[in-house]
Amino acid sequence: MLRTAWAGFVQAGFRCLYTRFAWTYDAVAALVSRGEWPLWGCAALAHLGAGPVLELGSGPGHLLAPLAEHAPPAIGLDRSPDMARLAWPRRGRASLALGEGQALPFRAGAFAAVVSVFPAPYIVESATVAEVDRVLSPGGRFVVVDHAVLVGRDPYTVIVNLAYALTSRPLEASKLPRQLAARGFSVQHVAHA
Repeated sequence: MLRTAWAGFVQAGFRCLYTRFAWTYDAVAALVSRGEWPLWGCAALAHLGAGPVLELGSGPGHLLAPLAEHAPPAIGLDRSPDMARLAWPRRGRASLALGEGQALPFRAGAFAAVVSVFPAPYIVESATVAEVDRVLSPGGRFVVVDHAVLVGRDPYTVIVNLAYALTSRPLEASKLPRQLAARGFSVQHVAHA
């Protein structure tokens, strides 16, 4: 029961960070990543092929311009108008759309890849997985950057990594890999150093 209450508290905090406190998102991300947050998201680029790409949960848009350069055309989708406002000046040649992961406003087979960086829990919902499967073209890739840690033993690094451990759970330990495999995806977990 305590674990459920804690998870609810953490998710409420994240919802505030994505909405009314979106203006603090970049500062929080910089604080917990030592400024590496945008680079961590770019780890997804190495796993994309050519063709249209959708960033699901594009947040403040740090990955949009690199996606548009790497795999044009690129579209960022987020449910938060506050995040879309932050993403607008960063989008480069990417487009932006508002919507839900559980009801993607795109035609079937529209994307060669769907990318999600540090996604919220909606990513493991069966409706989200079904929608990702629907909008991917045959042989398309679903690339999720789901976890990062700082390296070192200094007090700052130890505290930040403890905060990660208390507020997140790597997707490899969730039901997502099983859901994807059941839909015919070839699931591969890749760790970058």
